Amino acid sequence: MKTPLYRDALQHGLGLAWKYKLLWVFGFFSALLGQMGMFEFFASAGLSDVSVTSQFGLWIGLPGLIGSLLLTGINSLSFDIWVWLLWSFVFVTSFLVIGTFIAVVSYGAMIAVVASSVKKKTASVHMGKAWHTGVKHFWRLFFIFLAKKTIFAFLVLLMAVVASYMATGMNTADSLLFSVFFFVVMMLGMVVSFLVIYAACYIVVEEYPLGKAIAAGWRLFVDHWLVSLEIGLLLFFATLLTGLVSFVGLVVFFFPTLLLWFIAVLTGKAVLFTLGMVIGGAFFLLFVFLLWSFFQVFTVSVWTYLFMKMHKEGVRSRVIGFFQFLKKG
Repeated sequence: MKTPLYRDALQHGLGLAWKYKLLWVFGFFSALLGQMGMFEFFASAGLSDVSVTSQFGLWIGLPGLIGSLLLTGINSLSFDIWVWLLWSFVFVTSFLVIGTFIAVVSYGAMIAVVASSVKKKTASVHMGKAWHTGVKHFWRLFFIFLAKKTIFAFLVLLMAVVASYMATGMNTADSLLFSVFFFVVMMLGMVVSFLVIYAACYIVVEEYPLGKAIAAGWRLFVDHWLVSLEIGLLLFFATLLTGLVSFVGLVVFFFPTLLLWFIAVLTGKAVLFTLGMVIGGAFFLLFVFLLWSFFQVFTVSVWTYLFMKMHKEGVRSRVIGFFQFLKKG
């Protein structure tokens, strides 16, 4: 086992993301797949939102609502409206299919670039070559991400069912059981996130078939479960820091807007209100897109870098290393 490489991984991720800004394009699209990390399940589930229970009732009644609307529409909607609805469905479906394809390919392309930079000790970004690498591995990557989303959806639904049942009246024992259940679901979500990260790396870097990649990803996680949690926590704090930077950007980019609003009050020109909102909003959105695209590249780079070290050399947990140091002392 080698010494911990967390600092090297973080520095490599920051350096790669900052030096090769073309990767931000891949980062922007791959972010549609979700932020890869230990708390991705929380973002997908919306567990911080107290409306989970009420949303469960909405989802349960949704099929009946759709069926009722269809029956009503058959009798009342004109032929032109049906044609418009059909074209709208085709457009939205095509948009989702194309968006999913670009997102999955972009993620595979970033893994390929990072892996190459680790193997060759230097990074060289060729967008066309990286894109073709992502396309080559599209179907295997697509299936593991589809499986992840399916599992997440099932866990969210399970949480909603249990929360809906518990909401009818919980005593102390019920609260304790729900806490245990919540913890178990949280752990399952994190394990799935880690497994998908490692399986995707095995698919792109080692050219493993789907089943072998999942099995190898599971073995790698079992051997490095504490390392996975530690780097996941580091990236979680990095996510919080990025969110703080986004908030600072909101203040900075909307300051000119406030200035234009002040001038509008003095001059009585209402158009300055709209102009200030458009300018401030446009610059802030551009800033947020660039910031989170950069962060996505950084995150994928860190995980891929650690993957390269884990399955070739092994990475020792910082926590275990610390306790071993205390024991020797």
